[in-house]
Amino acid sequence: MANVVGNMQSQGAVSMRFLITIVIIFISSCPLMAHENSLCDGKSANLYCLKENFPELYSKNYGLFWNILHDATQKLKVHKNIPDIAAFMEISPIIKGNAEVAEFFSNICEEFCVSNPELCLEALTSLNDESKKSFLDRLRNPIYLSKIKIDNIFLKNKTIKKYHNIMSIYFQEQTEKKFVK
Repeated sequence: MANVVGNMQSQGAVSMRFLITIVIIFISSCPLMAHENSLCDGKSANLYCLKENFPELYSKNYGLFWNILHDATQKLKVHKNIPDIAAFMEISPIIKGNAEVAEFFSNICEEFCVSNPELCLEALTSLNDESKKSFLDRLRNPIYLSKIKIDNIFLKNKTIKKYHNIMSIYFQEQTEKKFVK
């Protein structure tokens, strides 16, 4: 009898240790789950956080992703602040194969650059090479506006010295594509 009671106590201790282990694992994973849900929440819900966490935010908090992008679009249209415009343009290379975001981005950028060419060109001067090339490639291949409208912006500003780098990228790429065909 004592042997049976000893076995039951031993099994109870194993069950209790198993239960405690499960609880510890669950509790230790809670901060990770909370972190996923709080990605870019509160004060960090801005374009900079979106750029740093683009794929994760898009897949884990789709609504917040679009809220941040729409807020940045409104700032672009209303404030017309060069650093904000440049920050928005820097999204271009991180969009990669996301067709939904690429269409939205192209629509906003094409319209903005045609209606605000000086601001567009000024912001382009502050971008790193990767962002500049990606953004200019999108403008060279517009989805919503005519290519002629966009080309005219660059043609009108082609001789302005401070835009030389932008113009050489924009027109060099077009020339190379013509020769490839």
